[in-house]
Amino acid sequence: MPEPPAPRKRQWIPLVIVGGVAAIVGALAATAVTLAVTRPQPHEYAVNVFLERDATPEQKAAVESALDALEPVERKFESREQAWENYRKLFKDRPDLLEAGSLEAMPESFRLRTKGRVFDCAVLVPVRDLAGVDEIQVLKRPTEDEAGAEIACG
Repeated sequence: MPEPPAPRKRQWIPLVIVGGVAAIVGALAATAVTLAVTRPQPHEYAVNVFLERDATPEQKAAVESALDALEPVERKFESREQAWENYRKLFKDRPDLLEAGSLEAMPESFRLRTKGRVFDCAVLVPVRDLAGVDEIQVLKRPTEDEAGAEIACG
């Protein structure tokens, strides 16, 4: 009498395991690609620190030192004379505004650029509280996809 055929082993189990692992790897890869593509690009921010009219050289130096915490891409000091010259260039076609302005009305300031995905206003607290600082303005620079905006940092 012939022997009965050997029972079939469960050959489908390895296929299910391989298929499950492939699905998990595929899902992880798709998630990584989606995050990389949709992750917001860094923005550029302009930070203007306007000084009080009677700020001393020591106060200006303290402000300049404190601004290092923002890790600026670029930083410059704008004197009253430079501010007046920039004002005159900006409003050269507006005689009414030119007449309303003056060298004495222009504040000295530190102007810097910084980059990041978001702007953390907390880094400005030590600067804002320094003697000699009148006002701080933060502007998110426009991009091809987004309009610029002023950031309210309290």
